[in-house]
Amino acid sequence: MDNQIKTLNTKLVQIFNDVRSIEEKELKFELSSNLNLRDIHAIDAISLGRNKTVSQVAQLMQLTPSSMTSVIDKLVKNEYVIRLQSTSDRRLVKLALTVKGAEIYTAHKNFHLKMCEFLLRGLSDIEVEIILQAVDNLNDFLEKLHMSNKVE
Repeated sequence: MDNQIKTLNTKLVQIFNDVRSIEEKELKFELSSNLNLRDIHAIDAISLGRNKTVSQVAQLMQLTPSSMTSVIDKLVKNEYVIRLQSTSDRRLVKLALTVKGAEIYTAHKNFHLKMCEFLLRGLSDIEVEIILQAVDNLNDFLEKLHMSNKVE
């Protein structure tokens, strides 16, 4: 089992690094964009038709609101995102994707869907369920770590 854990660790680290690198390069090439991975994930967190606030997006991305504001400023400047001021409460500003931002969002989602389809290709339903359980286990572990390190 120790050898399997070491092998799995090596493969997970390699996959993580590859996904980060390839995802950014693919989307830059495909869309001729000037975005980095943080920008792309901010667009994904804003998503289509949900009009989230900067604080909500920052929370989803586990960034401080001030760090998130600088990311949003860049996305607004490059016309991927617009700020929408509430008519009922002028202090409330929500975020929405422009057509250009929606293209990035869709390309990013498609990249992830293709990756998942490729991962599960040729597997039986039982094997897919095992992978889903393993991913749930990993997600539970990461969530517990995140919660234990959270400063309230």
